[in-house]
Amino acid sequence: MLPNEDLSNGTLDANYFQHIPYLKDQKKEFGYDFVNLGGIHIEPMGIYSKNIKSVDDIKEGTTVLLSRSVADHGRVLALLQNHDLIKIKEGIDPVSATLDDIAENPLNLKFDASIEAGLLPEFYNREENALVAINTNYAIEAGLVPEEDAIILEGSDSPYVNVIAARSEDENNENLQTLVEVLRSEEIQDFIKEEYDGAVVPVSK
Repeated sequence: MLPNEDLSNGTLDANYFQHIPYLKDQKKEFGYDFVNLGGIHIEPMGIYSKNIKSVDDIKEGTTVLLSRSVADHGRVLALLQNHDLIKIKEGIDPVSATLDDIAENPLNLKFDASIEAGLLPEFYNREENALVAINTNYAIEAGLVPEEDAIILEGSDSPYVNVIAARSEDENNENLQTLVEVLRSEEIQDFIKEEYDGAVVPVSK
């Protein structure tokens, strides 16, 4: 099943699997007439290291390992910029930033973006003095606890919020609005917090 194709052709009334930048890219690439009915959660990107225990411990020349997926690069760079480790060029949206958009790199961090995302936990275990940017789903599979083990972790203010998407014609559909309200309810959000232990963070935007 291809959730966006099925949403577009009417097989689905809504879907809930994609974050906002991905939805925007899909609309641009395929011309989907979709709307974002509301964000429900974020699966935070984290930066991990075996031996480096805090941002203050990052040494000059440290290697940053990240996935070969360019779509993830801006996400990682934004995290580093938020902690004053790099600066992205003026006027560049961090969501779309690439490694070429780094304007300042005071610690001369080295970047290796040649790795498949699913293999990053292996590099975390192998490269003890590197920084490794790992998507939450892969971090969990590797036994990491994002809120405890990540040196840097995205918060609920991240633009990478997973949303309920629907066709534009259904933007005011009462049933779909009720679905969003239920998923944003205190009961569901408390369940997310307790069930996923910080690996999934509820949001209401």
